[in-house]
Order: sequence, then C-alpha cells, then structure tokens
Amino acid sequence: MDERLLKNIIRQEISSFYADYCQALDSSDVTRWPDFFFDDCEYRLTTRENLNDDLELAFIRCIGKSMLRDRAEGLKNAVFYRERLQRRLVSGIQVDFVKADLTRFECKTTLALIESYDGQPSSLLVCGETQDSIVVDHGEYRFQKRMCIIDSDTIPDSLVYPL
Repeated sequence: MDERLLKNIIRQEISSFYADYCQALDSSDVTRWPDFFFDDCEYRLTTRENLNDDLELAFIRCIGKSMLRDRAEGLKNAVFYRERLQRRLVSGIQVDFVKADLTRFECKTTLALIESYDGQPSSLLVCGETQDSIVVDHGEYRFQKRMCIIDSDTIPDSLVYPL
C-alpha cells in the first residue's frame, strides 16, 4: 500500500480513537477511561503557564493505569458532586509519525470542554490543547502519555471528569 494512503488511513483511525474517547467521557462512563491507556501510562493536567515556565506542577497526575482506575472508581463511587453534562470538542488533530513502522505517534489537538447543569445555560469550562503519545498495538490505539494543557492559569473547582 502507498505510504501516503496508509498515513491518511492512520490519521482517520486516530481521529476515530479521539471520538471514542470523548464519547466515553461525555456519556459519563468514567470507568471506561482507563481502557484508553496502556498499563505504563501517564496522564497529566496542567496549565500553559506551568508548561511555559518548565514547572512540573500538575493539577492531576496519574502514573500508570492503576492510578487511572483508582481515580475513575473514586469519581464513580466515592466523590459527591452536582450532576452535570459535559461535551468535549476536539479539533485540529495533528499527527507526527514517530516510528518508521507506523506504530507510535505524537499528536496535538485543540480541546474545549463545555458543561451544563440543570436549569443553567451551558458554559465553557476549559479550553486548551493536548500533547499525546499514542501507540498502536495489535490494531488497538491507546495513550502512552496524555498531557492536557489548559490556557487559563487556574482550573475551575468543578473540573471533575478527565479531559
């Protein structure tokens, strides 16, 4: 198969992977969240200011899938918060093909999270970008590393679910 055609197919598959990820979280199925990651993964939520200042500070940092599972279980069973509906909008997916065998990719996206409560108008909760390392293994795409960088220097108290 022509390499250019193959790369376009991979871009489509990565786009579908992001859509599946957003759908799982938008449907409040947080228990599916860890399934999008490898066992030896990293998830980090930070601000652009921290990143620009080379600070390792993170509002959320999970090292390994077991930490993701703990967080998901806590959100599902232990944490009490006001019911909300969230929609993640991902656009501008950029794919950098890292390995010649087309199994590892560095991706950047633009991300916005819109939130709705009963009786309240929808509002923009956060916006920013993601810098992700995605690996395909046995035809399955998963995050090796996901860093969510929000543009604001503060994170709203109501940021409950992962980005």
